[in-house]
Amino acid sequence: GKCRPVSFETCVLDGLAPDGGLYVPESVPKLSPGEIEALSSLSFTQLSLEVISRFTTEEELPRHDLCNILEAAHAAFTHEEVTPVVRVGDLHILELFHGPTLSFKDVALQFLGGL
Repeated sequence: GKCRPVSFETCVLDGLAPDGGLYVPESVPKLSPGEIEALSSLSFTQLSLEVISRFTTEEELPRHDLCNILEAAHAAFTHEEVTPVVRVGDLHILELFHGPTLSFKDVALQFLGGL
């Protein structure tokens, strides 16, 4: 990172940092084991809300607006869990193909389009 810190809005609108790289957060919020446990029972939409809201401010993106954007984005998915984890033998696989174009990119771009 050779660029100055920017707002969530600037990061989203710019796409790439001026140096051609990706924007990364200045810090990643630390969660206690209890907080992680509480998150584990949330729906994908609720979990997305809790994670994304830690990287923006209420002034930039009010929580109720973020919630509405996420609900609209995830409504386009054909599976009620949006990105279900399925067991295949001894493996657990995250399915990322239940969006409107059947591509993993739908997970990010349905949300981004709503911003």
